Amino acid sequence: MTLTAEFRRVRLEGQSWPGRYFTLAVLEPAGAGPSRTGFITTRQLGGAVVRNRIRRRLREIVRSSRPRLKDACWIVLIARRASARATSGALRLEWERLAARACLWKTVT
Repeated sequence: MTLTAEFRRVRLEGQSWPGRYFTLAVLEPAGAGPSRTGFITTRQLGGAVVRNRIRRRLREIVRSSRPRLKDACWIVLIARRASARATSGALRLEWERLAARACLWKTVT
């Protein structure tokens, strides 16, 4: 996602699940299509290098689990300060836990 209005819509109309390293916000809009993902990293996290590192880690974690994600979801991950010191493994575990709570995984038939 790239438009500010889309991020705002997910935050206002969707549901969110807070975690230690980030907050997961999800909106399931009407219509079909692939899932879309966006990341919010504010200046409170640190300088540009820190924010970009967090975004790269989160992007890779979501990318690697994309085949398991349900279609037609808008997903926003809002990084918290603790994510700057977290390992990739810790971020991945939190993603798996929050995604399961948000029912983002495809059901196996």
